[in-house]
Amino acid sequence: MQCEVIEPRWNRAAAAVAVMLVVVSTLSATVWADASRGDYTFFVQAWENLTARDGLYVYRWMPNIQSGPVSLLGYGLADLLGHGGFLVVVAALGLVAVGVIARWGAVLGRPLSVIAVGGVVVALQWRGLATWGHLDDGLVLVATIVSLDCIRRDRRDMPVLLLGLSLAIKPWAILFVPLLLGASGPWHKRLRPPAASCVIGALFWAPFIIATTDTLDGMRPIVLVAPDSIVHLFTRQALTELPPAVRIVQLTLGVAAVTWTVVRRRPSCALLVGVAVRLLFEAGTWPYYTIALVLGAFVWDVIESRSRVPWATLAASVLIFPPWWFDAPDLRASMRLVACLGALELARRTATRPPIPLFGAPGSTLAGSAQSVVASDAQPPDQLDAGRNPRTIVQGIPSQV
Repeated sequence: MQCEVIEPRWNRAAAAVAVMLVVVSTLSATVWADASRGDYTFFVQAWENLTARDGLYVYRWMPNIQSGPVSLLGYGLADLLGHGGFLVVVAALGLVAVGVIARWGAVLGRPLSVIAVGGVVVALQWRGLATWGHLDDGLVLVATIVSLDCIRRDRRDMPVLLLGLSLAIKPWAILFVPLLLGASGPWHKRLRPPAASCVIGALFWAPFIIATTDTLDGMRPIVLVAPDSIVHLFTRQALTELPPAVRIVQLTLGVAAVTWTVVRRRPSCALLVGVAVRLLFEAGTWPYYTIALVLGAFVWDVIESRSRVPWATLAASVLIFPPWWFDAPDLRASMRLVACLGALELARRTATRPPIPLFGAPGSTLAGSAQSVVASDAQPPDQLDAGRNPRTIVQGIPSQV
């Protein structure tokens, strides 16, 4: 029988990080949340219009929603708890994301400093989702992290559903659908899970598109070019709004980049690479855009890095910082460019190394991960981790052929 090895100190550390995450993200969001500048009330209004006045025509009359019907349902449910309850919901999503990633660190025996420092950095960044009222982006990020964990455990049906729902939460979730590609076999079989996920997403959008094709305008929102964006850095005053064609290029290249990480058996780099490509072509610089890059860097630090400090997470957080730190748009745009190109280079170099056992190795599926990080009950503790006496928890992870 096989089991994952987790040391007792991880239980205390995970609890401490969890409490810190909830406290920091919730309190900071409460202090800095400003309904007049955030989008929370806008999304709640969209939900009310969907269920009352506009119905299936809601995207025609509110073309800048940029969120899918499942997202609006989430706002409707969160609104039942009031604004304070909404903050707690967003904080809880952050807790789930960090908790899953911390679990990977425990399986790989990563230093607690990586989880502690990285978890705090993610918590401080995560509050931007609550401050600006973007439950939708938080839902997509958590669905992606949980999908990665399900793939690791060879539970392929749940990721298909989660990423399908993500497409009905926020269209940019299409970036992570390639995670569902099978690791081996004929391509027509490998493409079935991603296709099924797209079908699920399409089923949620279909009633609105059938009611009025103006719904498609919600997938082509008007986005003003921010002065501290990478787009503005290269186009200067030539562009004031992001053309729809650039959005298509952005998503196409993002999907291609994530597909590359899967083909190279590096799903640990998928979030980092997909978001980096997105930000390269993104006209906006809102904090709820950039938290995904910090979270992707945290995933990389936990799975791929061997350092005792989450340098990638810290670098991403510093390079993509709030605009109120100092008023120098071109400098901020240049630092954002360094962060995105650095993320892509990091993934490229990572792909040249042997795959981390957590997500499989050549000859196995991506989920064939547990083998190199599990030990049989017959193996002595000192062979599992010299000098320590870990406690084992049976997870029932199947062996891979």
